[in-house]
Amino acid sequence: MPNQPLYRDPSGQLWVLAHAGWQIGRTKVGWIRPDGSTLTIQGQRLDGAAPSLEVDIPNQYYPGPIEPTYMIFPKTGCWQIEAHASDAVLRFVVSVPRLSVPGYD
Repeated sequence: MPNQPLYRDPSGQLWVLAHAGWQIGRTKVGWIRPDGSTLTIQGQRLDGAAPSLEVDIPNQYYPGPIEPTYMIFPKTGCWQIEAHASDAVLRFVVSVPRLSVPGYD
């Protein structure tokens, strides 16, 4: 899967894949979590001020360990993401690039 960032926690229980890479606005993100666990995600911009990261996690969208989500990045920059599911914790940093779309920075 070239150009598709894949991360996993050290225990191998929690995985994430940004299907189209990280982008400002709405980014489709797929997670694999321990079956039956609840996924929580938070994020903060590291290189400047920004509104909070918004996360859309549909309830019970898919049965089993697959959890499709949307992460809404309000600004470009360097973002630290932290996700929890059961006892698994996944932390990683991503770069959200600038787009040439009016209204987004």
